Amino acid sequence: STLNGDTWLNGEVVDPLSTANPLEFCILGQTFTQGAGWTDCTDTHWEGKLGEILFFEDALDEDAMIGLSEYLRRKWLRTADLESPRVRVDWQGTVAVETLPREEGLNLYPNPTDDHLIVETGPGFSNEPLHLQIFDLYGRLIRAEERAYAERLRLDLESLAPGIYQLAVRQGDQQWSGTFVRR
Repeated sequence: STLNGDTWLNGEVVDPLSTANPLEFCILGQTFTQGAGWTDCTDTHWEGKLGEILFFEDALDEDAMIGLSEYLRRKWLRTADLESPRVRVDWQGTVAVETLPREEGLNLYPNPTDDHLIVETGPGFSNEPLHLQIFDLYGRLIRAEERAYAERLRLDLESLAPGIYQLAVRQGDQQWSGTFVRR
């Protein structure tokens, strides 16, 4: 929330430019300005979907802003899990997926794919069975199966929703992985 140019978070003035991750905060982008006879609250973004906008008849002083910030923090903590699912995603800045050459591991194609994925194994594999696992973007196991070793496998993906997935292939104590996109 902002008051007279200051940005407030949980009852304290903070510098938004030096804050590591503003998406962790319960109040984002609230601007309080003096309007015609009352203070307008401009709702630019409510993290947690509180479902209400507060209006005030007078400009907020520092004590009122501290109280409002604390109220919204408590309200957000109480309702966030009920109104919207929360999943923590640690972004490492990757903007592309590097496909390893076949001799280093797996070759996955077509990628992106519509309904199936071809998995080609490299020379590091033996004749032991392959344990395949597909994980979604959040790291949840979507599918697991065991297959007899083959240099080329076809995986049917018709049951998968469109999205980004990680395929992990384990054989003995070795593991390879690759990323694919289901359209």
